[in-house]
Amino acid sequence: MTTPIAASASSKNANERRRSPSCSFILTGFGPFRGVPDNPTNTLVRRLAKEIEAPSLSSSLASRSNIDIIETHVLETSAMGVQRELTAIYEHVKKYGRSMEGNAVDGAGGGEEKKMDKTKSVVVVHLGVNYRGTQFQLEQCAYNDATFRVPDERGYQPKGVCVLGNHAHLDVLKNDKERAEYSPSNTIEKSANANDSTGNENSNLCSVNSEVSAKRKPPAHKFGKCFKTTLDLDEIYNGLKDGNNNNSLIVISKDPGRFVCNYTYCLSLDKCSSIKGDERKYANSDSDHDRTSADVHTLFVHVPPYKIVEEDEQYEFILDILEAIELQMFRRESKVKQMIV
Repeated sequence: MTTPIAASASSKNANERRRSPSCSFILTGFGPFRGVPDNPTNTLVRRLAKEIEAPSLSSSLASRSNIDIIETHVLETSAMGVQRELTAIYEHVKKYGRSMEGNAVDGAGGGEEKKMDKTKSVVVVHLGVNYRGTQFQLEQCAYNDATFRVPDERGYQPKGVCVLGNHAHLDVLKNDKERAEYSPSNTIEKSANANDSTGNENSNLCSVNSEVSAKRKPPAHKFGKCFKTTLDLDEIYNGLKDGNNNNSLIVISKDPGRFVCNYTYCLSLDKCSSIKGDERKYANSDSDHDRTSADVHTLFVHVPPYKIVEEDEQYEFILDILEAIELQMFRRESKVKQMIV
């Protein structure tokens, strides 16, 4: 028996919706993985892509004019697939900030393009399923720890490996010989035992020791470090309460697991941080090289299986979450404008 979701406060407030969107969204879901052949997030993201490609005045998305989705993607449930896809997504986010207008391609829906406004924030929202879950989980943080309980869709199953520090070996795989080196037996099974540059053992740092990854060594990162979203999840959570001040089907979580969901979120948070770092670097420069004026954020949302909350209700609630995020971006933007005035 599925559990009905009451209408949230954000979806009820029509007046706050009648304005131009304050942010643009990029949404991702996942394809199948071991134990979950029909991933709900695949269905949800493709459904959104279809509404974007062929909009209808009667659709749920069309009635929520503040939601501007510029890209959708269904990710392969593998470390390699995620790493490559996120690299492409965030390269596009950088280009979005460098030009007054650009074209956003819908990765799941087949080539629809949308114009983008440079002044908006960009929020990358990742959807994943917790097949044992009973609530929607707004994930507060991700951890620099890849400990896969089962192999991913490419057979990779790290144990105690850093997400940041070790993933760099994935994007230099250019031929079959190098791809062959990407296997559980040829990756670092315990990065916590890696040596630092002086030859002394350092159990808190992650490094890359394979010949492939030696081409592009990333900086050291602490194993298990927590990275937090820059969105205010308490505000979003409160905005999703219904008329009875209830939101029992949503929770703020601090444990996204250590499988591909955490891997994805950790990479995404790091890429957001890097983009913001580039913006600070060039803030006082006359050069436009790598300058990004877009404010970039990311959030991971775990959804329950359809046997707990059926598809139509999940779809509406995901739109409610997007509205709550957009409202937060609008309020932040309004505060900045007030400070400038």
